[in-house]
Amino acid sequence: MARTIEYNPEVVLTQAMHLFWEKGYESTSIQDIVKATGLKPGSLYAAYGNKEGIFNAVIAMYSTNSLEKVEDILNAQGNKLKNIENFLNLVIIDVISNTDHHGCLLVKTLLVISHKDKKIQEQIVTFYKQLQPLVEKLLETSKKEGLTTVDAAEYTSFIFSTIYGTHAHFKTFGEKNILQQNVSILMRNLKS
Repeated sequence: MARTIEYNPEVVLTQAMHLFWEKGYESTSIQDIVKATGLKPGSLYAAYGNKEGIFNAVIAMYSTNSLEKVEDILNAQGNKLKNIENFLNLVIIDVISNTDHHGCLLVKTLLVISHKDKKIQEQIVTFYKQLQPLVEKLLETSKKEGLTTVDAAEYTSFIFSTIYGTHAHFKTFGEKNILQQNVSILMRNLKS
C-alpha cells in the first residue's frame, strides 16, 4: 500500500526555491533542503529523486507561476503599450532589483548552471519559448493598430536581450536607476 503524502508539495518547493535563490544550486545541499523544509531525506528522495529533481520541480513551478503572471499583464484590457510597459516594469525593475530573491531565478540559473545541465537548460528555454511569442504577438497587434512602428520579432529579441543584460549589469553595479532607465529607453523606442 502506497503511503500518502503528508506535506504540501507547493510549500516544500517554495521553501526549496528560496534556498536555491539565496545560495544557488551548487551551494545548496540536500541537508540544507531538509533543514529548510523539515522533511526527512527519504521523503525528499521518494518525491523528487535527488537534488536535481527537486530543482527541476522548483524551476517548473516557478516557470508556471511566472508565465501566468506575465500572461495576465500582457492580456489585460486597455492600452497594449501600457501592458508591455507593465511587463517590463515587472521583469526589469521588480524582479531584477528584488534583493530578497537576488533577481530572476531563471536568468540566474541560465547564467550560472544551465550549460552544465541540459535538462535544466531545456526547461528554461521552454519557458522563454512560451513567453517570447506572447510579447511578440502583442507587439504585432500594437503595430497593426498604429501604436508602434517596430518590427515585432526584432524588438521582442531586443527586449529579451536587454532583460538578460540588465540582470548582469544590476548584479555587477546594483544601480536601480539603470533598470528604470532601460525601461524608459525601451518604451521610448517602442512609441517612436
